[in-house]
Amino acid sequence: MLRTWLAATLAAAALGAAAPAAARAFTVDDLLRQETLGARLIDPKGRWFVFERRDPYETAERFDHDGAMSAALSRLYIVDLRRPAEAKPLLSESEGRGVSIVAFSPSGAQLAVSRLRGHSWALGVVTLATGAVRWLPITPEDPPFGRTLQWLSDRELLVIERPDGLPPWYLRNGWASATELPKLWAASARGERGATAVGSGAYRDLRDQRTPNRLVRVDTATGEAHTVAAGAFQDLEVSPDRGTVALLAAGPDRQPEGDQPAQGEAGTSTQLSRLVIVDLRTGDSRVACPKDDMLPTLLAWSPDSRALLVFARPAGALWPQGRFVRVVRSTDRCDTVGAAVEPWLRFRPDLVRGGWLGRDPLVLARRPGAGTFDWFLLGPDGPKNLTGALPTGPRDLVSVGRTDLLVRVSGRVWRVTPKGSACEAAAVSPIAPAMNGYAPRLDNALPRLRWLEREADGGLLQVQDATMSPTPVALRREDHDLLAMSPDASKVVVRDTDPRGEETLRLFVPRFGSQPVARLNQALAETDPPLLRPVRHLGPDGEMLTSWLYLPPSRGSHPPPLVVRPYSGANYPRPPRELYGESVFMTDVRMLVGHGYAVLVPSLPIPASATDPMAGLAARILAVVEAAQSDPELANAFDPDRLALWGHSYGGYTVMATITQTSRFRAAVAIAGYSDLISKWATLPGVHRVATEDGLRANWSTGSVEQGQAGMKVPPWRDPQRYFRNSPLLFADQVHTPLLLAHGDQDIIPLPQSEAMFTALYRQNKDAILLTYFGEGHGLRSPGNVRDFYARAFAFLDARLITSDPLVLEAAP
Repeated sequence: MLRTWLAATLAAAALGAAAPAAARAFTVDDLLRQETLGARLIDPKGRWFVFERRDPYETAERFDHDGAMSAALSRLYIVDLRRPAEAKPLLSESEGRGVSIVAFSPSGAQLAVSRLRGHSWALGVVTLATGAVRWLPITPEDPPFGRTLQWLSDRELLVIERPDGLPPWYLRNGWASATELPKLWAASARGERGATAVGSGAYRDLRDQRTPNRLVRVDTATGEAHTVAAGAFQDLEVSPDRGTVALLAAGPDRQPEGDQPAQGEAGTSTQLSRLVIVDLRTGDSRVACPKDDMLPTLLAWSPDSRALLVFARPAGALWPQGRFVRVVRSTDRCDTVGAAVEPWLRFRPDLVRGGWLGRDPLVLARRPGAGTFDWFLLGPDGPKNLTGALPTGPRDLVSVGRTDLLVRVSGRVWRVTPKGSACEAAAVSPIAPAMNGYAPRLDNALPRLRWLEREADGGLLQVQDATMSPTPVALRREDHDLLAMSPDASKVVVRDTDPRGEETLRLFVPRFGSQPVARLNQALAETDPPLLRPVRHLGPDGEMLTSWLYLPPSRGSHPPPLVVRPYSGANYPRPPRELYGESVFMTDVRMLVGHGYAVLVPSLPIPASATDPMAGLAARILAVVEAAQSDPELANAFDPDRLALWGHSYGGYTVMATITQTSRFRAAVAIAGYSDLISKWATLPGVHRVATEDGLRANWSTGSVEQGQAGMKVPPWRDPQRYFRNSPLLFADQVHTPLLLAHGDQDIIPLPQSEAMFTALYRQNKDAILLTYFGEGHGLRSPGNVRDFYARAFAFLDARLITSDPLVLEAAP
């Protein structure tokens, strides 16, 4: 009854929240006034729900935080789940904003938080019952893969601290050049040294080195901190008995050897990773497996704390030459396990699947020559295949218990024992709250607590230690976003998102039913939402695909022009959900539809036989346009003679490549794209030149072209013609479409990529505009720059799609 009642209540609430269509179009003011939702968690005891709510974007004090703007805007809100009501601020107004969630204490009574204020970064602890906060004199490190903070008890924290007091790199890359370059220029002007130095080969260690981090124990009641160890620590995992901590520390810079790839099988890390074991009782610290490089996404203690499972390779080897290693805590002995099986490996990010079932490692692997990856128990008698007898299909691990595991194959869940026996359990689908940030090591850990949705009625099952229990909740995932669940699944938070962008957070708690606890972007209820229509069509390999057409709600006497937003390799079986929020200011569909254009977001998977990323791009995009044009249900939805392109990043590359192959589009906009693969491969991003102590990013430049989206596979000297064939710059003589280019001078895709295409078109007296935004990275952050860009871009497109008059822009609007 409760499940049925909740489903009906949520559906009615969603319908009741819908407002009649308004007459106002979505504008750049709406874009810049948006609120967004950040991390959200229910504490371990199910008492408190805490979430990050980011203030309207344009209200920020500064706009030089690049990708960390959301952290600068964040405020914490809290709901007492014993007496649920509308969420209220967790901290007093005097604490300001810039506060983000880090981790609950074991009892859920306290919450570790971080604060970004100006260019400073701090750690604090909040008492949830009172909202009191103690700010600690600690600058925490940022975890690139896992975590840099764990609670040892309700009173004590273990933290990796940056003694230099500087925020982690991702928090300062938006302003590093602005602060460091003037110092270097001034030094040169005074006749002093104003230089950086980096080296290769024998000179690899020439660059500046950071002050080693510290591992500190913090008494949250007194604020006292004691150093436990020092080193280039980047990640930590405390043993279950809280007696030992395993740390990953940055080692030497990683350089490819000979014909090794820059990334891919070589990995994405720019430095080797060393394993350090610290005894928290004695303070003893030692390097384990000292000759090995550790995969940063596996660091798993056994339940009894006696051993640690890692994945290691000899320094200089590729990850397929790596192996699972069982590190014995008492002796630091490093024993290879599972040498007879081939581990499952994925790259960008670099992942294996491994953990523990009781006292033995459990890993995803296969026998040499086998096709299917299975779950193997690596016991003293060698690898044992636990899932080999299950039906054909990928083995999705649902939960690992103390004595068995649950595995889902083709929609059915099977309970599997260490002896390999299996019995079918239920027809269910995995369900989990949306992730809170980027932590691939934690996200990839073997699940011990998880939830499933019964396919028959949407009822939720709690899965803990491989035991399934029904809960009083029923949800349909297509109707709601699951945001947070209490450990016993009795308290659930979902999000309903209106097509306009208005968001409602709803809480279900037994005895209190379903109720809204927060609403974001209520002002957007005044705007007209785009009309969304699916476009069904065949893909390059004959598969059925769905693309998405967004239409203005009000149309004049003539069909609107169509702007195509392509991104080669993308596939959207469901409407794209990444289109809202400040991270995608430059591709927000609502802006284009609000201006009166129809927008097509095409699914463009790479053909199975493709060897070149540019090959046939225009034909694939136009095939989707023609599928939409020929659909009877979309008759007169857009004008097929008035087409334009709009793309950002790899979408900008897609746009530039497309207009070298067709003149069907009247105009094109390419934002932060790249045009020349050789110079993209060879250029260090300017933002990294002033911070060599944080590591050399050469592998990122080369690897993104060789093993990333461009997929060149090899360096330029191995196959220069392949680079030639796939560089739009080298086909600039075939461009006849007016092109607007926009780029930030601090972009990790270097500004010269857009400058090169502009120069090539300028050399031929072809129609082009180059907009350079100073102090901006891979996306525009300054409201003034966002307004300027849209004003210029719309004027550019209108002149080609609506007025058909040549456009001459002044240097500034």
